[in-house]
Amino acid sequence: EVRHRALELIDLEEIVKNNVLSKVKMPQMKTVRNVITLAREIKARLENELLCIEFMSTDVNKSRFPDDKSLVGRNGDFLLYRLTGSEIYACLRERLRSISETAQRLTVVTQEKLAFQWLVEVFQWVEEIEKAVTDYSSLDGYKRTRLFIDFNSATRILMKGEDIFFNIEDVTKEILRAQKISIRLTPQRIAVVVLKGGVANSPGAHLLRWGALLYGCIKSDVDRAEDWEHRASTAIETYKSFSLDGSISHLGNATRFRDNVE
Repeated sequence: EVRHRALELIDLEEIVKNNVLSKVKMPQMKTVRNVITLAREIKARLENELLCIEFMSTDVNKSRFPDDKSLVGRNGDFLLYRLTGSEIYACLRERLRSISETAQRLTVVTQEKLAFQWLVEVFQWVEEIEKAVTDYSSLDGYKRTRLFIDFNSATRILMKGEDIFFNIEDVTKEILRAQKISIRLTPQRIAVVVLKGGVANSPGAHLLRWGALLYGCIKSDVDRAEDWEHRASTAIETYKSFSLDGSISHLGNATRFRDNVE
């Protein structure tokens, strides 16, 4: 489903090159020329500040990516903070804010503006994940920090991420593809692949790679939570069934139990 009909910059430029303008004077031409200037600026900044130029820093998080099995890494670290606490993320936030000011002044939706707005959606989704994180250590007296995202929030965030990635406009995918960034979507997975000649450590590519990773992590965590809930419900119902027919008495001498029901 197409949500916007985005203009091509070349079409706008063709308007001011039309021969008829040498014979008539159009008062709207000043506005059109201003639109073209802003559209060119957004195109240039999208490419040069977000997609085509490598972010130079010593930040190890810009190239090392974990797997997408859980938001909690193998060593117990909270993977989200590897992104949101990095130099490249802070740079990305500032660049998106700055380009947004120009995009707001552009009164039409060009293909590059549409692609930029989609990147902003992905960034805002990541920030929504961070806002959903809760520290429960102060509530239960646990000595170490314990970070959680409650199940309802995780499910809502997962659905929002699915909507953003799976409803990406074809023209946005084409713009990214032109910069050697491929968005590959399957029912079970989102993959962002930087092709040969692309810049994997550009702020935009970095955001999209992490966005796909976080989606996979949250999906895995939600799936495990749903599976645990199903197994727990099955165990409870089995216990109730045994209790009603008197079979529970046969468990009196048991010394070991498992947390799953077969």
